[in-house]
Amino acid sequence: VRNTQRTVELSVETIEAQLRALLALIGCAHMDVGLWLASDASVRKMNSDYRGMAKSTDILSFPFHEELRPHHDLMDFVETEDDMNLGDMVISV
Repeated sequence: VRNTQRTVELSVETIEAQLRALLALIGCAHMDVGLWLASDASVRKMNSDYRGMAKSTDILSFPFHEELRPHHDLMDFVETEDDMNLGDMVISV
């Protein structure tokens, strides 16, 4: 968890624990996911850079396994330790 926004005081440790609990709940405790809590300006720039949309958004997601669908077995996509990454999310705070 990366927190670069300064608008809301947050406990990164608590958010990390909640993220780990959520991963365990969905059967992905062994997987990794990146979470970046950023300012609206940072997310707006990323939205423009990656999606060509020069406007704010609440969340951006960058899946590691773009071809993964709900009916797929996640372990079919895991061949190396790098494959244990689900992707990254950037949330505007």
